Amino acid sequence: MVDGAKGKLEVNFLPKGLRWIPFTQGNDWVLKIDADYNMVLVGELDLKYLWLLNRDLNLDEATKK
Repeated sequence: MVDGAKGKLEVNFLPKGLRWIPFTQGNDWVLKIDADYNMVLVGELDLKYLWLLNRDLNLDEATKK
């Protein structure tokens, strides 16, 4: 969570020693979570970037749509 904004994420995949480098973090939003907390859509509000995260290795086509 960033600045108390619910659903806003600050994402950085660099090792701690390199996180000072500018423009290496993303500011994403949790856009949707399913009722069972198995699937989540994370991305930017303009949908330029969108990730579908799932707990299971296999994701059925109906869920993708």
